[in-house]
Amino acid sequence: MPNVRRSLTITEENDLKVQNRRGTFLALKPTAVDMDYTTMVNLLIELGDKVFSSTIGTDQVILNQYDIIIILQKYIRYLNTTLKTEALVDQLQDAIWNRLAGEKG
Repeated sequence: MPNVRRSLTITEENDLKVQNRRGTFLALKPTAVDMDYTTMVNLLIELGDKVFSSTIGTDQVILNQYDIIIILQKYIRYLNTTLKTEALVDQLQDAIWNRLAGEKG
């Protein structure tokens, strides 16, 4: 799966939603899941897309529980590790860029 870096501005309200969902995963018993911010945003986007896809031309939102579980497993098992690694690379690139920009200015 190709990864594309995008810069996002997230509203305070949506940031709180993302952080609350991250907290939900951390509170899971018996094993907590430490979902990083980027992974949680991607998970919520995919779930939101499912909602929009299921409501086109209807008055009801119907989500298949199996589809939701597949999305959750995808981000918990595979992408969580991949996106964490990419987030670290992005942070390093940002730090280098900011350092270089600071030295020039």
